[in-house]
Amino acid sequence: MKIDIQPITKINLENVVDFLKKDEKTCITLMSRFIKNGDIEILPSYIKGYAFFSKNEIFGVLTISEGGVVLHHFTKEFLNPENPFFEELRRVIYLILGEYNIYSIIGDFDGTDFLTNIIKTEKSPKIQIPYTLMIFKEPNDKAFFKLPKDFSLKKCTKNDLDALFTLQVAYELVEVLPPGEDFNLDNCRLNLRHNLGIQHIFGIFSKSQNQFVAKAGTNAIGLNWVQIGGVFTSTKYRNLGLACFLVNHISKFMSESKKSVALFVKDSNEPAKKAYIKAGFEPDSKFCICYF
Repeated sequence: MKIDIQPITKINLENVVDFLKKDEKTCITLMSRFIKNGDIEILPSYIKGYAFFSKNEIFGVLTISEGGVVLHHFTKEFLNPENPFFEELRRVIYLILGEYNIYSIIGDFDGTDFLTNIIKTEKSPKIQIPYTLMIFKEPNDKAFFKLPKDFSLKKCTKNDLDALFTLQVAYELVEVLPPGEDFNLDNCRLNLRHNLGIQHIFGIFSKSQNQFVAKAGTNAIGLNWVQIGGVFTSTKYRNLGLACFLVNHISKFMSESKKSVALFVKDSNEPAKKAYIKAGFEPDSKFCICYF
């Protein structure tokens, strides 16, 4: 039996979500595309989705946004060259991806590597960044999580857009912007405003300086999992445990809503890894982002 590729519609949407739910921690952003206010919804018109079936069972899901961002999740056995469907899967994905101007591929390492190798003959990635996916447990040293006297914690809203903007710009310049690309201040502001409306974002405020000095929040809310991102502390206020405090607080805040929590960190960022481990996270698996 050959691979059956179906566009994701209301007819197969529930099956798609059930498939992703089995290993949601590795594809939270992908799952979040199908969740709105806790309910399952079809993809918006600017995102195209494909479900891959074998013997009437889903083994893969792929979405591509209007801007060329590819999110994916595949059963690993189908990514093995020894699998009888391997070459057919490569061929059909090559045809699908060839219809789009791919900007980035984001997801677990094996799937991202598989997809990147398919289109390398046509378009080589500018950069491939390895990450470690980490999941939240409960830290041992609970007494650690106290803010120094000058600082206060705030759950941010759209009213905090201007106050948070400087931190967001610094975060995107350092952690997000691919090498060689121009930074767009307007898009940065629009994205922050959007996220303040739909995500849970917290900031640490310095009373003496009258400004936010650290921020973090969710950047994807799935069915049973949420993903933390946008973690950033002003240079002057690092090594005070502020990022550690924030991610721990957000994780406990989301746990109260019965959500499990994950984040991913660059393999090269050892200080951040240590901070997240102290905050109660454990390394889980390999993640990867490719930019083209």
